[in-house]
Amino acid sequence: AHAFETVADQMVQIANDGDFVAAVTDESGAIVWIAGGRTMRHRAEQVGFLPGGRWDEAAVGTNALGMALTTGQPSAVRATEHFSPMVQDWVCYSAPIVDPITGTPAGVLDLSTTWRRANPLALSTATALARNIEHVLATQPLPLTRTVLRLEVLGRSDALLDGRRLTLPKRQL
Repeated sequence: AHAFETVADQMVQIANDGDFVAAVTDESGAIVWIAGGRTMRHRAEQVGFLPGGRWDEAAVGTNALGMALTTGQPSAVRATEHFSPMVQDWVCYSAPIVDPITGTPAGVLDLSTTWRRANPLALSTATALARNIEHVLATQPLPLTRTVLRLEVLGRSDALLDGRRLTLPKRQL
């Protein structure tokens, strides 16, 4: 999320100016963020292209998001190349967001529109935005907003939550 914030405004602007629907998924292909121009936002709602919707290959068949997750490469799927008839007049451009530690896709950045509004520059744009997110992931430490639980169970048993000792019976430890 912290890395995505660096491109969120650009994605909203691209979606509005080009009448795209812009989306970001997690590593499983579930949409976690979306923005869109008037026409495409409405069309996205009609086909369940919304936060929480799954768009991996197993869920909806051939599509650019699923291909980018599977191959780890930018993908474009045009019109009837889509498996699902409900999006066969869409053109989708997706780029994986690769985790710099594991080298596997941590999610996908997608720009989608109708066949009539398709633009070949969208794949390059999606790829560049995904690379920006990857750069932030690789160069900026994660914000420390998570709770840290530390357990010592060999020898002296101890539990620390955010550096504070927890009083727990040995059985719980």
